[in-house]
Amino acid sequence: MKPNSPPNVMTDLHAFLYSCDERDRWVISTFRSLEPLMTAVRALQVEGKSALIHVGFWQPTIAEVEAMAARSPGSLIL
Repeated sequence: MKPNSPPNVMTDLHAFLYSCDERDRWVISTFRSLEPLMTAVRALQVEGKSALIHVGFWQPTIAEVEAMAARSPGSLIL
């Protein structure tokens, strides 16, 4: 629950998409619904680059994402 939230109010769940831009810098996109996330993932699959999807209340650091991507180049990591 978010601080100062009234009881029985749900906390939003977010999907974070980590991907590399044209200069190989990590970019983080945040989604609240599935369809826009899947559209973004399909576009990345065409490029054949590594990407990571994390769904949760917190988000991994870039260093954590880079370490996972290095172990699975060209993969979509969930």
